[in-house]
Amino acid sequence: MKPTLSLETALHRRLLQEQFPGGAQGRGALTAASERLQSGGLRLIGPLTWVADYAADGVELSIQGSVGIRCTRCLADLAPTLEASRRFRLFDTSAEADEALSLEDSREETVSTEDALSILDLIEDELLLSVDDLMVHAGCTLPDQPEPDPRPQPFAQLAALLHQKGKQ
Repeated sequence: MKPTLSLETALHRRLLQEQFPGGAQGRGALTAASERLQSGGLRLIGPLTWVADYAADGVELSIQGSVGIRCTRCLADLAPTLEASRRFRLFDTSAEADEALSLEDSREETVSTEDALSILDLIEDELLLSVDDLMVHAGCTLPDQPEPDPRPQPFAQLAALLHQKGKQ
């Protein structure tokens, strides 16, 4: 059985290699949205399950659950099911992470361990990034809007008065 990771596990490459040379795994459920998620307009509807697998050079993270958000078009409540899976390669410095960044693989991210992130930070990042694609109902349209009143044209009235005055 592999050693266990927790939400608070710091993603520091060297420390993880020393602590878990054969890898580690963690799983659990978030039952309440953090302040960071709430400020992003997210609510958790039921538990959000997560699984994190650590191997020598990175962490594979999977999350699944329902979130509560508002449709950005009609402002109605939405409760989409969210499933996300991503691999995070760990590097000691931001420069190393930037150098190894691959724009071709959308499932793999590079993370600098100098940022002092935890598993919980990665989960929150994934939720906030994934929810952007889910913020509009399928086929959502805006309710019919009344036609705005025509705006008054004060200079058009002045032009008409000047035009009449010029004919006299």
